[in-house]
Order: sequence, then structure tokens, then C-alpha cells
Amino acid sequence: MFAEGVNRVCVSTCPLAQSSFADPVSRKCVTACPTGYYADSRDRTCKQNCSYLFADPFVVPKACVANCSLNYYADPLTFVCTSTCSPGYYKHTPTRQCVKFCPYGYYLNPLLSLCVLRANCSSTIPYADNLTHTCTNTCSNGQFGYLTPGTSSGGNCTYYCPTGLFANPITGNCTSGCPSGLFSDTTNNTCEPTCTYNRFMDSVNNKCQVQCPSVNNLFADMYNRTCVSSCDPLTFTYADSLTRQC
Repeated sequence: MFAEGVNRVCVSTCPLAQSSFADPVSRKCVTACPTGYYADSRDRTCKQNCSYLFADPFVVPKACVANCSLNYYADPLTFVCTSTCSPGYYKHTPTRQCVKFCPYGYYLNPLLSLCVLRANCSSTIPYADNLTHTCTNTCSNGQFGYLTPGTSSGGNCTYYCPTGLFANPITGNCTSGCPSGLFSDTTNNTCEPTCTYNRFMDSVNNKCQVQCPSVNNLFADMYNRTCVSSCDPLTFTYADSLTRQC
């Protein structure tokens, strides 16, 4: 039994009307539980363990809650509302829960141990990877990182780079051009070591060309499928400036 102070009676359950809870330490009905105890509205008692609810020390009075206070997260391992989740768990702000895996549409920001939207993947880990559900600077499983031009964050991982960009195997990103030794192929928007049969390897611009560019004074070597500045006199008679071929 517990001492109820308003009516000065002993009760088995402290009255809801007084917003009081049974304190097992003082054996009284109290409006705020003692240190280390939390008010449980289910049975109007002060408890050390909230059992199936979460101990929230940040509300007044401290209470057992289903949903933690703003900016705190329900930890399923400790059953306590916390600002830092247990190892292997991550903060999910919409539900205010610590989760093992970020839900669909969210990505783990490992720098913050926080599930974020793609737009919030920061500049140091700018790509949202749908396979790993993480923000990363290196995409997984042969994907390439893509950022909207003019941005440095909130990108995504993709198997196919959009038109005007090329899958760069050196950087692992979609880039506007290809590095030396590789050629940008607009057929698949990729950087390739060789070009398809109907195109020529242009080492000046690192591109696969349908016609070798006159601006660089290059000509198509039909045998080697390359753009050259001068035709091999042992193989070709002259360079044709109209067709740009040897």
C-alpha cells in the first residue's frame, strides 16, 4: 500500500487525478519519481526498468514512454532514451528510434551515426548507395558516383552515367571527360581503353570520334582506328582534309 497525501489514505493504486505514482522507496504517492526511477502511466508506479517502454530522463517528470523526447532516440538494447545509440545502431529522426538498418529512402551517414535523406549525404561522403543504404565517397559493386552539376553533396550511385558524363573507372565517378589512356564513348557513356569498330581513338581529346576533329588537325588512321596528326607514308598516300581520313 502507498500513502496518498491529499486524502490521507492508504491506496494500492495512486490516483490518476493527482498525476501521482507509487514510489517503492518512500511508499508514498509522488508526482515525481526518485532518482533512478521512472513514472509508468500503465500502472501508476515508479520503476527502475520500463519493460517494453523506454526510460526517458529528459521529460518532467521522468517517465516510461513509447516515444522519446525531441532529439533523443529509443535504444532497443538499453530501453533508454539517449542521444547516442548503442554500437551497431543508428539514429532515425522521424521515428526517434535507434535502428539496426536505415529504412527505405534513408541512408546511413557513418560520420554522424544517423539515417539521412539522400539530399543530406554530405560533401565528404556525397553519394547515396541504394545497395548498401549508406552515404559514401566510393560506390559499391561497380557503380559510379554521380553529382548534379554544380553540387558537392546529395548525389547517388548509378550503373549508368547520364548523357554528357562518362563512367570513369579511375575515379569511380561520372566525369565530364576521361583520363589519359581511356576514351569517352557516347554509346554507353563510359571511358573505354578502345573504341567501337565505327569510331576512332582520339588521344588528344581522349574521345571516341565518329570523325577525327579538324580543329586539332587530326586524320583517321583506318587501320589502327586512331586519330593521328600525320599519316604513315608507308601505309597511306596522303591525308584528305575533306574526309579527315588517311
